[in-house]
This record gives sequence, structure tokens and C-alpha cells, in this order.
Amino acid sequence: MRKDSLSKSGKRRGFVSVVSPFYNETDIIVTAATRMIESLNRGFADWEFILVDDGSTDDSLDKLKGCISELGNPKIKVLSYQPNMGRGRALKTGIDAASADIIITTEADLSWGEDIVERLHDALADYPDRDFVIASPHLAEGGFNEVPFSRVCLSQGGNRLIGWFFDSGVSMHTGMTRAYRRSVIQPLKITSYDKEFHLEVLLKLRTLGYRVAEIPTVLSWEVRRSKGTIQPKSNLFTRRMMRTISSHLLFLAIGQPMRYFGAVSVITMLTAIGFVFAGLWNFVTGGVAANFILMAGLLALFSVVFLGFSVVFTQLRELSAASWSDGKGSAADHMPVRAWQLEKISK
Repeated sequence: MRKDSLSKSGKRRGFVSVVSPFYNETDIIVTAATRMIESLNRGFADWEFILVDDGSTDDSLDKLKGCISELGNPKIKVLSYQPNMGRGRALKTGIDAASADIIITTEADLSWGEDIVERLHDALADYPDRDFVIASPHLAEGGFNEVPFSRVCLSQGGNRLIGWFFDSGVSMHTGMTRAYRRSVIQPLKITSYDKEFHLEVLLKLRTLGYRVAEIPTVLSWEVRRSKGTIQPKSNLFTRRMMRTISSHLLFLAIGQPMRYFGAVSVITMLTAIGFVFAGLWNFVTGGVAANFILMAGLLALFSVVFLGFSVVFTQLRELSAASWSDGKGSAADHMPVRAWQLEKISK
């Protein structure tokens, strides 16, 4: 038995599935896949590596097939479909195809650490009271390396904002580098195609009572910088980021309505009280008070409406939770997926 296939507790690491999505990664896909395969060979006696092509329009898929053909390793599987649907759809496609009891989702280039798969696996396998584990650069021993400052700020600020609305117990809500027990993640119904997938999974699993833990990690974009694949900021990037932030907040409004609408209700009521005091002051000083009192009444009414929304949406969420984990796959319609291993292609 190889020593490097043992966890820190001394137990032999079991079979693991690793799922990595990609889209138009022609410059780094071969390097990334090779690094991941080398890491899996070092850390595990048995594994499967599932790469999901999310509708690439460049030659990423062809390059990857050529690389795998040279390696001749049947443990590597490539799934592909058209058109591009988003990271969430790619991840769910790979997760549903995985066969190990522990499934790791992460980037193939090991940007979350050379040993991230082993660490995530051990954090789940050695602790039976955990159902899924999240890698976080926001913990004390985590951090960022060669990641653009704007991205770091958006990640830190966005996750703190989400944490304010969503009592998840974790510091990283939006990252894809996680370990799941197959019995927990495969039956989960998912409706999000893109990056909202991570938040939807976290919210649903926590609502269903599953237990989560975090491990610190350093997110490094050294490989991407060396290959020149980090794109400068653009108006398109800004629009996409703003759309992602707004969609995350909208999702939280539905997923955590008591905190979201409750906060709006409290703020609205406090504003109404402020208008009442302003109206009384105007009345005492001989000014016009009616407009202030009228505005206070309208704001108080809106406050009650928002509070009602929080109650209604909370009840709807509790009623729908029973159907979140009653069958394998996504709530969306399935699309044709091509599976590729070595020289064999099947539809």
C-alpha cells in the first residue's frame, strides 16, 4: 500500500470521483488535466476523473481528447454537450455521472492547492458526522495568490453580504471547490444553471439539515497568469458580475425570506417612525405635519407588507423543501450528453 494513499488519520483513502467543468480553456486544459491526474495518482489508489465540457466553441475538447488518448487511462471520462449552459449545469452533469461515495468538485488546474482533493476527501471521509465540506480562502489560514485585486474584493465583499442575509455557518458561499457525499448531492434537485448553483446547493442542503464544515485553502491563479489566460476587466465582465450579484441576492430573497424581507420591514418601519417624529416636530413648531404623518402611514403599511412576504415565502420554502431531494438529477429538462473514454464515443 502506498503511503501517499493514506489519510492523515492513517486510513487508506477509498475510491473518489473528481468533477471539473471547463469552457473554452484551450490554453490550459491539457496542463490542467495532466496536473490533476498526477495529483490523483499520488494521493489515491483508485479514482475517476470526470471533465465536463460546457459547450466549448474552441478546440478545448479536441485537445483534451488527444491528451487522454496519449495517457490511455480508462479512469478519465469526458462529458460534453451543446450549447453552453453555465457552470452549474456542467457540475450537475458531472455529479450525476459520478460513482464514488465521495465526490469532489473543483477546477482541474489545482488552483485551490496541489493537495486540495486529498484534503477535501479526508475532511469528509475521516469525519462521518459531516455531509459536505467547502474549501474557503476566507478562513484565517486561507488566502489568495496572483488573483486580481478586483476579484478578491468582489469575493470577500460578496460572501460577507451573502453571509449577512443567509445564516449558513460558512465563510465561502460561492466557491465550487467542495466535497459531497454522493448520497447527499446526487438526489438534490437543482434549478440553477450558472454560478447560482453553489448558493442553491448550500441553501438547500442546509435547509434539509445536512451538516457542513470548511477547510482553509489558498486560491492561486499562478497557472492562469503563466498561460496568459486572465482577461483584463471589461464592461462585459462588469455586467456579468453585477448580474451574478443581483441574481444571488434575488435567490436569497426566496431562500432566506425571513432575514431578507424582515430586514427591509424593520428599516421601513424605522423610517416611518422617523417621519412621525418629524411630523410631531413640525406640529409643535407650527409647520405642516400632515405630509409627514401621511408618509409615515404609507411606510408603516409597506413594513407590514414586507413582514407578510417573509412569512408567506418562509412557509412556501418549507413546503417545497420536501421535493428538493426526492430523485436524481436536475429539475430542468435533460439534454443529450456525449460521454467519451479513450477512443470510444457514445451518445
